[in-house]
Amino acid sequence: MKKRVCVIGHTESTCNYITHQLMKFLSQHIEVITWSTAQSQLPPPEFSTADIFVVSNQNVCRSVQHQFQGDKPVMVANRVIGTEYLDKLFDLEPGSKVYVVGTTAETVENTINILHSFGFRNFEFTPYYPGIPENIDKEIVTAITTGLPYLVPAHIKTIIDLGGKGLNLSTFAELLQYLEVPMLILNDISHYYLETILQNTQEIRTMGRQSELLKNRLEVILDTVDEAIMAVDQNENVVLFNRAAESMLMLDQGQILGQKMNQIVPGIDLSDCLKSGEGIRHEIKNISEKHYFLNANVILDEAQSIGGMVATLQPIQEIQELDIQIRREFKKKGNLAKYTFEDIRGSSPELKGVISLAKRFAKTELTILLESESGAGKELFAQSIHNSSLRRNGPFVAVNFAAIPANLVESELFGYEDGAFTGARKGGKLGLFEEAHMGTIFLDEIGSASSEVQNRLLRVLEEREVRRLGSGKVTPVDVRVIAATNVNLENLVAEKKFREDLFYRLCTLPIMIPPLRDRKNDIMVLVKYFAAKHGQRDLDADASLTDFLTHYAWPGNVRELQNVVHYLCSVVDIRRSARLQDIPPYLLRKLGETAPADANQDGVKGISSLIPREFADPKTTEFVGLILAEISESTLLLSGVGWQTLIRRIADRAKVSEHQMKKWLKLLSHLGYVETGKTRQGTRITASGEELLAIIQEQKGSC
Repeated sequence: MKKRVCVIGHTESTCNYITHQLMKFLSQHIEVITWSTAQSQLPPPEFSTADIFVVSNQNVCRSVQHQFQGDKPVMVANRVIGTEYLDKLFDLEPGSKVYVVGTTAETVENTINILHSFGFRNFEFTPYYPGIPENIDKEIVTAITTGLPYLVPAHIKTIIDLGGKGLNLSTFAELLQYLEVPMLILNDISHYYLETILQNTQEIRTMGRQSELLKNRLEVILDTVDEAIMAVDQNENVVLFNRAAESMLMLDQGQILGQKMNQIVPGIDLSDCLKSGEGIRHEIKNISEKHYFLNANVILDEAQSIGGMVATLQPIQEIQELDIQIRREFKKKGNLAKYTFEDIRGSSPELKGVISLAKRFAKTELTILLESESGAGKELFAQSIHNSSLRRNGPFVAVNFAAIPANLVESELFGYEDGAFTGARKGGKLGLFEEAHMGTIFLDEIGSASSEVQNRLLRVLEEREVRRLGSGKVTPVDVRVIAATNVNLENLVAEKKFREDLFYRLCTLPIMIPPLRDRKNDIMVLVKYFAAKHGQRDLDADASLTDFLTHYAWPGNVRELQNVVHYLCSVVDIRRSARLQDIPPYLLRKLGETAPADANQDGVKGISSLIPREFADPKTTEFVGLILAEISESTLLLSGVGWQTLIRRIADRAKVSEHQMKKWLKLLSHLGYVETGKTRQGTRITASGEELLAIIQEQKGSC
């Protein structure tokens, strides 16, 4: 989806000029709306829908600042004059008095500073803008403006219009980062700027009107660029070699100007390009045992003949560092490993042994296979391994094969090109393997991968390159793979459901994470940790609950324990201890189902610890259900119920004496199923009582 950019300037021409420049390079990524403050003091209706605001100067920004709301980025543009019109200034006599015309004092001062930076210091520039307090000097008959000829005083005879002031490279770079579009576009923009500068320089030379001062200034401009810039004439003789090129290639400009390029830098031969007129784009060159990206474009003269070439060199290492920086920005969107080994709680020998092994494996670049039951902490280990590896500053990208529809897995993993299939995103999509470049990709639930995906995964692991859907090109990727499974992959291999060669690729360094039931000493440590995370300093569990938590099998492992602790923290009053009857209903049902077999085994008292033995009698259970149902109904009406009222309400269904009713209420209160109020407040049902009532009614309904 395209981002919406709002361009704000004082005049309509300024807005249009900046818009034209943005659309020239970013039309596939943005929509532009404009607001000329001279035309309207109110923003356009679409103003609130903009994703980013680009303001022409500080003065305009101050005037509209009250309109900006929220945290949407606002950029004040750095702007420059286009070099294609500078040759008009050579017709002026040195020392001439010239008006520099703009909308405000700030914009005029900016224009004068730019002209000085280009070497035009031998003129007497006088500011002029609407409302200027000084009297108009009738002796000044020449004016320079930047696309605003209608502001020039009426008596001016000669108007030199340098065109609008556009965005400079630094503004474009900042904008690209905000828009989250590929930074390689900046290369195209910088190449256009450089080619324009050099082409105009060549034209000025040909016309014989280039001043030595301007030449020096242009060289100063080129020397401020980080890229190595070299230019040759039609005979491949070096005519320009900036400081970045000198430093990068360790050559002295004074010794190489006028010599053949392929003799000075053997790795760069532009002779074929000068003959064919074709440029070079992103070609990798090995020069003095270092790798560079080479880009080159031809320079055409007025007759459209090839007058030379301009070439740029960028060390691949710098591009990789820029790539890493961009990927770090991607990490802010979620490709971030948050956990370390310090976050894995527990001190059991079983857990400590696995952590020690994982730390050693983290220092390697080999593929790791994490095997465990669901909920045992596979992703926690995967993130910890990444953060202990040499790739800790790279992205961590996780993909769960069980959570992605089978028909989308390939496009998610490997990406796709524009128009690869119906519904494909315009411009294509980066795959998860490409997002994980220089980092780690975590392939969770790998056993759920289809045979087609398994085939492509094997190729990626072997070749370390990916091909997007709909593309004929392969992209090298440098990723560390951590896979995880909660099923036995060896069994899947035996059943021909998983490729054997892929299994051995993934199982280079296997780690078996023990289930929670095999490290009982860690259970109460985790209970305390999860209770603290929930906001409760401590969860006081009585002996029966502690016994249960320690000996329960925990089929859902740590994840299940965390959910149970959060449940207990939510239902148990902080002023009392948590009891066995406070556990979630599904665990109460499990206790009821397993009472005969589990009683007095593994320290779990079974149903007898939850409900008195007398409850085992179906008639007694039905009687307790009657009592709880009546109390529950009164509790819903925000009132308690007395023992006499209870006897009267159930009289047609059960006969009970006053002594028996008081005895049952006392027992139910002792077990925590009801609360008996003082004096006339009556008896109310508790959350545990509601759970017991639900169990009794469910059992009754299933009979």
